[in-house]
Amino acid sequence: MLALLSLPIPSLVTTQTLDLGRGRSMRLQIPVPEGDQVDEAAQIMGLAASEVNDQLALIRGLTEDASEQLPMSAKMSAVVWPASQSFASLLTHCPSFVKDCRVLEIGCGLGTVGIAAAMAGATSVLLTDLDEENLDAAQASADLNGVASRVRTARLDVTDYDMQSGALAEHGPFDLVIGSDVLFSPTLTPSIAKLLAAVLRLSEAEVEPRAMLADPSSRGSRALFEAAGAEHGLAYSEAALPQILPGLEPCVLVSMVLAEQ
Repeated sequence: MLALLSLPIPSLVTTQTLDLGRGRSMRLQIPVPEGDQVDEAAQIMGLAASEVNDQLALIRGLTEDASEQLPMSAKMSAVVWPASQSFASLLTHCPSFVKDCRVLEIGCGLGTVGIAAAMAGATSVLLTDLDEENLDAAQASADLNGVASRVRTARLDVTDYDMQSGALAEHGPFDLVIGSDVLFSPTLTPSIAKLLAAVLRLSEAEVEPRAMLADPSSRGSRALFEAAGAEHGLAYSEAALPQILPGLEPCVLVSMVLAEQ
């Protein structure tokens, strides 16, 4: 899910029911785009516009209610991308990943994965992104799903943060950092690794703090992410993300922990 961008944001919102598989779902407030931003987003993500449109078509096909489908042109951070839907589904059906954890979601976009974490039993969830209107929509979605008391939002630039002040210090420490489709940019990927290392080092968890990122299998920045993480003392592993929902783009679940010193 493309969620680290600061693009023009419309004021109109719609409510979408997101299928999480096996009879489970969540409701999301989604800002509706005013114009065509596919070409701009495709350029940022390093994809052809046709690839972006193919993914949007897939997402529309998975919408439960045809009357709630997204318009043909969608603001990229106002879309639930397959990695987010798959990760949210996994947390919904395997709540042990997040139960009783203090969770930070980076590049949250609409907050799909973080809200799923709260619904699965996380103690608290901080949703962070650059896009303030999407954060407002995410907080409204948390309320729709009955978890607003455990969900907070904060604007965060992964390239410019201070671990000793601001949202991360105010709402932390965190036991688990999550994200989906945030490794789309070779420029931003090293910054994400640096941020994860800083957050994990400040954790006071009794269990080993961890970062878990869902990344489309087709993305090409995981090797860069592993190398950048190693520079900051992180150990990398990955596994196929279980496909609870059929038809979604295959994804990888990346894990980062502090390497043994």
